[in-house]
Amino acid sequence: MRCKMSKITVEEILQKVNAIPAFPATVIKLIKMMDDPNVSVSSIKEVIRTDEGLTVKLLRVANSAFYRGRREIKTIEDAVIVLGLRTVKSMIFSVTVSPILSKELSGYDLGKEALWRQSQLSAMTAQTIAKKCKFKEVDLAYTAGLLKDVGKVVLDEYVKNNFDEVMKEVEEKNVAFIEAESDVLGFTHAEVGAKIAERWNLPPEIVEVIRYHHEPSKAELNPKLAMICHLADDLIMMMGVNIGADGLAYHFDENSLEVLEMTAGDVTEIMSDIAEYVDLEETYF
Repeated sequence: MRCKMSKITVEEILQKVNAIPAFPATVIKLIKMMDDPNVSVSSIKEVIRTDEGLTVKLLRVANSAFYRGRREIKTIEDAVIVLGLRTVKSMIFSVTVSPILSKELSGYDLGKEALWRQSQLSAMTAQTIAKKCKFKEVDLAYTAGLLKDVGKVVLDEYVKNNFDEVMKEVEEKNVAFIEAESDVLGFTHAEVGAKIAERWNLPPEIVEVIRYHHEPSKAELNPKLAMICHLADDLIMMMGVNIGADGLAYHFDENSLEVLEMTAGDVTEIMSDIAEYVDLEETYF
């Protein structure tokens, strides 16, 4: 039986957020290095080589279905040269957050690794949309798409204990799941996710996209990035990929295609491109 809880306090949320693991020192160093346009491939390689686990994971990602090219990537140097620094940076984010996003979230009806798989496909979709609408910072789109639902990891136990009340709000008031989260719990998974992103010292525009991925019109720093991730979320839900208990209880911005200067035909192409990866186990690294 689910027990009803009072609204969450700011202190509770901050305590939970602070319990989320910080990025390892190697990852922090690499991210800073990759922000330097003059950084050399050899210096990146040397830092990655100090972390054997990271090296193995990055090579596995580089040879996954989504990234794999015509030849096998055997070294970190190959990965940087063939895929580029920005792509490798996105991959570093992926392998770092995978343990966090792989947990079972029973409150959202997401089994073990379900959120991780959904997040990976969301990141791939955001990246594909970014390329289609000629958004230059494709790596930002990938990272934002990957992390947009990280707040669910913290909010899960509260959703679980208040699920009936949250769904009652959704059904009786015809509001989106995120509005019901706010009304019943006092916080939304988007707000909590933004706090986690701040703890990780992620760029302000990533923090903003996570906060407003269900309300992209509120984004000010990078409205186009927010709309890209919002549309990616929409398409993943339409494809029915690990949508969880809340998946069909959201409202989507009807202006997304206009803002991104895309057509319905573009969307069909993107969904076709992504659909080929959904059932491939090698997609999920």
